[in-house]
Amino acid sequence: MKKTVYIIAVVWSLITLGICFYNENIFTKGEEVLLKIVPYDPRDFLRGDYVTLHYDIDNIELAADKRPEVNYEKTAYVILKRDEKGHGTAKDIQYSKPKDELFIKGHIRSVRFNKKTRKALYNMDYKNIDRFYLKEGSGRKLEKRLQKYGGYARIYIAPNGNARVKKIIAQ
Repeated sequence: MKKTVYIIAVVWSLITLGICFYNENIFTKGEEVLLKIVPYDPRDFLRGDYVTLHYDIDNIELAADKRPEVNYEKTAYVILKRDEKGHGTAKDIQYSKPKDELFIKGHIRSVRFNKKTRKALYNMDYKNIDRFYLKEGSGRKLEKRLQKYGGYARIYIAPNGNARVKKIIAQ
């Protein structure tokens, strides 16, 4: 009986360490990009203060000739372009994994097509970068500063397109 308990404890410890290593690996091997944010500050009673983050790359406008066919279930890869300061903007959306470009994985939430401008507006959803948890009591202060001055999220993107927020930078 004791042997079984020890084996279960070791297995769960290894699983926990694996999850921690995977998340930390994104910060060590991933590429850094700064994304402009638009914050909203709710509170989670179990985890404390957090900021819900919305990004410029949540809404991507593409010309009619560049727009991919819409598939809401399929993973979409948003190709990012970085300027000299490291600020990222969306360049394109595709369903095949890009080879030599910086990209982030997401899903298309909705698409609106403007007949006058012949452009499509893609509303995107990105996993794991929509919330940033803060020290209790600091959420409202950060929210007000971000609303007044704007800011960026320092995002690390793994080679497979998964991303994590490392830091919020208020202007």
